[in-house]
Amino acid sequence: FSVTDIERLCGITKERKGPDKIGYKGIGFKSIAHITDHPQIYSNDCQFEFNRSYHPAPENFWLVVPHWIETPQIPAFIDAPSDWVTFALPLRDDVNIEELTQELNRLADEKASPALLLFLENLEELEVVNLLNDESLRIYKQSDDHEALVSSIKAIKGGKERTLGSWIVTHYPLSLSSKPIPPEALLEYENKRGLKKRDGDGKNTAISLAFRIERAGETVRFVKKDGAICAFFPVGAGENSSGLRFAVHADFLTTLNREALLPNSPWNAWLIANIPDAVMESLDLFKRNPEWHAMIYDVLPLENEGKVLFSEVTMEVIQRLRNSDIILTDEDRRWIKPA
Repeated sequence: FSVTDIERLCGITKERKGPDKIGYKGIGFKSIAHITDHPQIYSNDCQFEFNRSYHPAPENFWLVVPHWIETPQIPAFIDAPSDWVTFALPLRDDVNIEELTQELNRLADEKASPALLLFLENLEELEVVNLLNDESLRIYKQSDDHEALVSSIKAIKGGKERTLGSWIVTHYPLSLSSKPIPPEALLEYENKRGLKKRDGDGKNTAISLAFRIERAGETVRFVKKDGAICAFFPVGAGENSSGLRFAVHADFLTTLNREALLPNSPWNAWLIANIPDAVMESLDLFKRNPEWHAMIYDVLPLENEGKVLFSEVTMEVIQRLRNSDIILTDEDRRWIKPA
């Protein structure tokens, strides 16, 4: 940890880690207040803590004031000094251990959100070791050896490995966008994200689409799912959906609790306006891979699909498809227009 890292954790800094990073003002770290009153951080020769008992009022002030931990006070289970960063979270007495264990076990539930790691470029795996019941869980992301676009999320629990899901993930760099960013959208993005002007013009990010698939021998089949909306992590923990047949990821602005997209946001509106281009780019990739030809018509939206702002995505995609080479002929395997 550097001084800047500590300041970010405390919420002192007003700048984001960078345009391709998700950390912002230590908001994610402060969620630990749900289970602990005394979090500790150990990083090489840097050791400090936050302690509610030192600052009982106002309510959350204790989460922004770090206190140094003297060496004799370091718990025996901490390997110090170490190149790793260790977070020790002593649980409060009112935390139900069984409920917490169930929550951790849900990470391996296919219905929970195996897409959790899908859009996090710098996180390859998550391992939970539960010393209370001697169980461990490892969730990791794996790319197909022959096709970099295919990512699978796998879990190992009790020595048994299973695949929680596989996706074809495509990326549309917004540097390719022909749509100018409205000044109010760029200003909102820079202000909400705490970015400096030098961090770019808003086009140094991308829209990613994830198409869920299943493999049966040599056959690849599309699995229709309600389209998750993701801003690195799923927005609303799976409760929000675009109504499309695939997951949509972009650097959307969200409410502070990440339960929904920020309403009336010019930046979000600009991102959504670029999704049709991302869809058409993805279809070109599908057309170039014969193994995926049969899935093309399964992933395309129908006229009644797409919720709220995303209904505009559906309408534009359908309009473009009517003028695109999207029908594969039986005889000479050519792509032709629907007409």
